[in-house]
Amino acid sequence: MNGSGIIGRGFNLEKWIGGQMMKFDFSGKTVAITGGGSGIGKLSCQRFAEAGARVAVIDINSTTAQQTADEITKAGLAAHAFQADITDEQAVETTFQAIADCFGSIDILFNQAGISPWATWRPLPMKISRKFLPLIHLLYFSPVNTRFPI
Repeated sequence: MNGSGIIGRGFNLEKWIGGQMMKFDFSGKTVAITGGGSGIGKLSCQRFAEAGARVAVIDINSTTAQQTADEITKAGLAAHAFQADITDEQAVETTFQAIADCFGSIDILFNQAGISPWATWRPLPMKISRKFLPLIHLLYFSPVNTRFPI
């Protein structure tokens, strides 16, 4: 895509290998993306869709998830919005089942959900670190453990 597409220039799913550009092709794959309603998650949804994937846009905010899915489908690509609090294991399980019902499978799980304090990095008070770091850990591992139990 050379950085063009749904959102214009920027991140793309192309890679230089052996001096030649290789385009990633996710045709026929379903990609579930947490945090897909905004930021890097939204951009990831758009780029995976442009690479041929069916995109499950997962976000705690149903409005932004739907906006992302709508932008993708208006471009003639496949996407569906799912609202879920991924810190809630039951909500994650229910959402993954809804995605499987909608698209038939989940081939790739791409965790982009996150949270950060509204503070400068230095000095970041330990009180804030103790509050947010466990939550960031949970945001990553809750969907992974639900989908791929050890």
